[in-house]
Amino acid sequence: MTRETADRYLIYRCAELTLARGYDYFIIIDQAADEETTSETRNTTSTETTGEGKKARTTVKSTNTMNTYTRYNPVRTTKVFRGKKPEDNFKAYDGREITATLAPKIGLRDSADAARASR
Repeated sequence: MTRETADRYLIYRCAELTLARGYDYFIIIDQAADEETTSETRNTTSTETTGEGKKARTTVKSTNTMNTYTRYNPVRTTKVFRGKKPEDNFKAYDGREITATLAPKIGLRDSADAARASR
């Protein structure tokens, strides 16, 4: 999952919780993210023998594979409100607008799917 996708899921979840508790919009008052990178090395050795007797030939192959994974853990602290979202605050998000906009981007078709997913 990319960092952008993780952020999208997080904002969507903030909107879900805002609406589930009877509020209309939320403001992000603090945000942070932890990144953890791990690497894994795998060594694979294979042997192949061709021919017989004095003409036999053995080939040994050794392959090293290194995979690196980065885990992104976003955290948002929000405050929820009732009423109309202030237009002049770029940290304010309308819960209904966010769920409607992001549902298809995170694999939910409509608000009914969103309601089932939040249960």
